[in-house]
Amino acid sequence: MIYAQFYRDPVDGKSMPVLGSDGVMVMDGRWSKQTCCQAARKQAAMLNSNLNKGITGFSLEHGPSFSNSRQLMGWMAINS
Repeated sequence: MIYAQFYRDPVDGKSMPVLGSDGVMVMDGRWSKQTCCQAARKQAAMLNSNLNKGITGFSLEHGPSFSNSRQLMGWMAINS
C-alpha cells in the first residue's frame, strides 16, 4: 500500500500529522511517484479550501499497513 500522510501547520517548529480519515490518502499502487504527488497536492488543496484543515505538506509512505510502513518520499510542500 502507498499512501500520503498529510501534515498541518508547525507547532513548536515541527509539523504535526493530520489525524483521522482526512490525514491520509491511499494511492493506487500502479501510479508513479509523480502522479501520487499530484493527487496528494490536489486532495490537500480540496481539504484546505472546503474544510480549512491547514495542511502545509505531505509525505509518501509505503508498507503493508499504516502502522508498519516506511517513508517513500519525505516531507513535501503542497504548493511546490
